[in-house]
Amino acid sequence: MRINFNSSRVITCPFCSEKKFLTDYLSWNDIGAQYWSDNKCDGPMMPSSSNVQKCSKCGKYYLKSRQPKIYEERFPSSSEKPLTYQQLKEAFAQFSAEGFGKEEEETSVRFMLHHAYNDYYYREGKRPASEGERQFFHDNALWLIEHVLKEDLMKAEFYREIGEFETAQKILDTVEISGKFREEIAARIQSRINDRDCAVFLLPRR
Repeated sequence: MRINFNSSRVITCPFCSEKKFLTDYLSWNDIGAQYWSDNKCDGPMMPSSSNVQKCSKCGKYYLKSRQPKIYEERFPSSSEKPLTYQQLKEAFAQFSAEGFGKEEEETSVRFMLHHAYNDYYYREGKRPASEGERQFFHDNALWLIEHVLKEDLMKAEFYREIGEFETAQKILDTVEISGKFREEIAARIQSRINDRDCAVFLLPRR
């Protein structure tokens, strides 16, 4: 992995023009990475700058991908902390009210929400979720299933994560499983369907 410390990417809040300087990551690798059943990957050598940014001055949210690629010869001055699940929900509400310009933007934010929910309620330690939070997660996952997910095994997993175990089972029963890796994933999904368990799990190493 190489990080360019000679320049920083500059993004500007479209609401108040406050500048933020982000570290310029040039490359990464997946050494020590963990791959999860909800399609999230965590790795110490896989740094990334979130596409959803919160302005430290006005508190509004905006998308980094909409910003022009401008670099300055200076060290980064903004320490970027990952947005919390609740902050991402606030960002999603704001973006929805403003209107997403492109479906890929909405897809990206919705996947971030899905992962952040699982982070907070499962990966960071199991917490009870309110009915409202479970419904929000459920509706968001259904949107991803209907608009984005193409692979039946992943659809079965997402249905399992939102507690629709019967639907997950029906899909799993019809999936053609080939290869040891997919067989292991299917077996783990099946085990959790049997236990009525919605928690995400680590994928086996290839």
